[in-house]
Amino acid sequence: MARTFAVTKTITVARLELLKMQVRIALRRSANADQKGLDAVDKGLDKKWIKRVTVYGFDSQKLCRAQLDLEIDWNEHTVQLSRGKAQVTIDGRWPDNTAIEVYEAINLFNRWVETNMLRTEWVISYAPHLNRDEINRILGFKPAPPVRWAGKATGSEMDIPELPEVRVGLYAL
Repeated sequence: MARTFAVTKTITVARLELLKMQVRIALRRSANADQKGLDAVDKGLDKKWIKRVTVYGFDSQKLCRAQLDLEIDWNEHTVQLSRGKAQVTIDGRWPDNTAIEVYEAINLFNRWVETNMLRTEWVISYAPHLNRDEINRILGFKPAPPVRWAGKATGSEMDIPELPEVRVGLYAL
């Protein structure tokens, strides 16, 4: 009698490093972010300054038609650490160490951008109580202009079970 076994590779990663990896992957795959920008984002995440990373898809009239979002709840992150969950184990369901939710959202966003010939830009948002001007100076960022939408977008948000402090949002019109 022949038996088939599935082998699932698991790895354990520091929680903050896995969180930063998801953000870097999203920025690289959807916005072609450069290393300088990624290094600045890493620094902002290390300091827990960055609350949200957003990639927008703009049409030729500079109107937004798509949005990919990774929002970080630093309070939940602290709760996870206090529960002794400084390490996260992921398995083979995470393609290239990317959360399934992040992977699928990036793929849908990129297809929408390509199909609609959109141009991407990424921005970061800080927690409301922080001094944005000072942090922008430290990280080398500048304030972004307000985003104008082409209409009313629809979309959804997904939680990542292994990283409950990260929420992935995808919106389009």
